[in-house]
Amino acid sequence: MSASMDSSKRLESLIWAAESFDFGLMRKGSGGFTAVNPTMQRFKELAGELEFFDREASVGKPLEVIGDSGECGYFVIKHYEIDKDDVMVVVQEVTAEKSTEQALQKVRQSLEQANAEKTDFLSHVGHELRSPLNSIIVLSDMFSKKGKDTLSERQIRSAEMINRSGNQLLRLIDDIMDLAKVESGRISAEITDTNLRSVMEKCLSELKFISDSKKIDLLLTISDDVPEKIQTDPARLNQVIRILVENGVKFTRQGSVSIEVSLLDSNTVQFSVADTGKGIAAEDLERLEAEFQQHEIQPHNTQLHNTQQGKNCGAGLGLNLVRNMVDLLRGTIHLKSELQQGSCFSVNFPIHWNGMAESAGSLEAHKSLEARDRKVEADVEETLHQNFEPTFVSPTQSSASKTPRLEIEKPDGGVVEKCLDLRSKTVLLVESDIRQVFTLMAALEPFHFNVIVAQSGQDALDKLDEQNSLDIVIMDSQLPNMNGFETIAEIRRQGRWNDLPVIAVLDSENAAEEDRCRVAGATDCLAKPIDINLLVKKMSAAIRIGQRN
Repeated sequence: MSASMDSSKRLESLIWAAESFDFGLMRKGSGGFTAVNPTMQRFKELAGELEFFDREASVGKPLEVIGDSGECGYFVIKHYEIDKDDVMVVVQEVTAEKSTEQALQKVRQSLEQANAEKTDFLSHVGHELRSPLNSIIVLSDMFSKKGKDTLSERQIRSAEMINRSGNQLLRLIDDIMDLAKVESGRISAEITDTNLRSVMEKCLSELKFISDSKKIDLLLTISDDVPEKIQTDPARLNQVIRILVENGVKFTRQGSVSIEVSLLDSNTVQFSVADTGKGIAAEDLERLEAEFQQHEIQPHNTQLHNTQQGKNCGAGLGLNLVRNMVDLLRGTIHLKSELQQGSCFSVNFPIHWNGMAESAGSLEAHKSLEARDRKVEADVEETLHQNFEPTFVSPTQSSASKTPRLEIEKPDGGVVEKCLDLRSKTVLLVESDIRQVFTLMAALEPFHFNVIVAQSGQDALDKLDEQNSLDIVIMDSQLPNMNGFETIAEIRRQGRWNDLPVIAVLDSENAAEEDRCRVAGATDCLAKPIDINLLVKKMSAAIRIGQRN
């Protein structure tokens, strides 16, 4: 009797719940399936038969039912045993929820696609900017170092300013491209034993001209107990400190920006960047801190204390990148500021990177850039075989006077002496930008190379088919139609030039790109802006390896 009463109560509860929440309810007994309520009858009309609902289906994996008319419904199903011969099946329709989920999924996919397209666009634009900027940096450096006999002091200072501004713009382009990679999940940390003091000294040397231009003192203090090396990514660490210092200098009218490095505990080193600017009001500071925690630095909050005057309003790019780079390096960041007193950013990084071998590069998910399609300003072969000598007219010379030759930056004498084995070698230079061709040709002049120029990947393959003897290839990674990686892979696939040394030139330092080079079959690689001494050393080493093979 008691068991029967319990069964009746369970049945009453199920019927009440079905009526209250518009669930379908059917009975499964020895006589088959019976629809208990109108809702279940409606479900039957869609499915055609009640037996179709004799299964379990969860919210995560609902049952999909497609009627004869093409109407689609989704259902969650649960079985309840009333007694051993009587089972009630509760059916809940979740079609509306599933439709909403599908709509959200489509929106998410559209946003992800738009974000990927934005990242590719920024990467492509960044690449297009880097190539002419590389020529500006190299040539302005050449004028500032080699033009003392032909240029006035004012012109040399102007060349130095052009060079510094070019490098500053190059860093900004790199920051934009890094932020795009962060937003799309294409970012990497290359963890090594990093000499902390060397990184800090390099960072300050790069920023000294910015502080000097505003007559602001740039101070560095490193506590004695800070270890010589920490396990981190030196490039990302430099990037974080550089952005914070640039930010401090930008928003400080007078006084100083100080960097203090101290040991917080046995496995944490703290970098504090403090300025003597106008500081941030308490209400604005609270909002900025909240945005830091949410990873959403809004443009109007970047150094809010200066926006009231309409000057130096930050774009938020730097702090957004800092926040993400700090996360990448497993660090934390904190901000303290007081109106009229200045601001202080404190960044804490671990000294030891647990699981370093597994973590290095594990966050990478790279997608190759779209190939470039530049217009070449003149026929490369014809231009290079002219007797071209870049000249500059001294202020004391008349325009009719004979002008002295101004040397392009060339390898150091010691490097040339150590790499005499390169003299008179035959080099295939694969580069679509005439400016880069000219710069490399002039820089490598001491070795009297026999240079063959190709403007595309296919052009390079055609040139190789025509050659019986070739010593080395310098290959730009970004070429029209067939990029450098694909061209190198095709060279190796053909088999004839398996031992031919190939030096790949990358757009920027990137471990994933270096891996792509080696997978394709490159002997070695280096990044733009090209260090001519490093290029010569790599060429010499690659030829020696090729000769041994």
